Amino acid sequence: FHSNVHLILKLLGFEILSEEPTNNGRIDAVIRFSDKIYIIEFKFDIHEDLSEDALKQIKDKEYALKFIVEKKQIFGIGVSFSSAVKNINGYIFEQLH
Repeated sequence: FHSNVHLILKLLGFEILSEEPTNNGRIDAVIRFSDKIYIIEFKFDIHEDLSEDALKQIKDKEYALKFIVEKKQIFGIGVSFSSAVKNINGYIFEQLH
C-alpha cells in the first residue's frame, strides 16, 4: 500500500520522500509544500484501525524535529490500511508544529 500511495502522489506532482531517515527511525513518507510539511506513517492490520498508533509513533519518535528549522507548519498523519478490505480503514492528523 505504501508504494502505491507514493507512486500516485508522485504522478500527481507532489514532492514526496519515502523512508526518510531520522536519528530515531525512518519516516514512511514526507510531503513537502512551500509552507507546510506532512509527515505520514502507515500501519497495516486485518481489521483494526491503527491510525492512532501511527500518529503516536510520529510524536513518540519526534519525527517533526528534523523539519523545525524550515519554519513551516508541520502536520502528522497516521493512516491505517486493512488487508481484509484492501483499503484505508482509518486516518487521523494533528498539527505538530
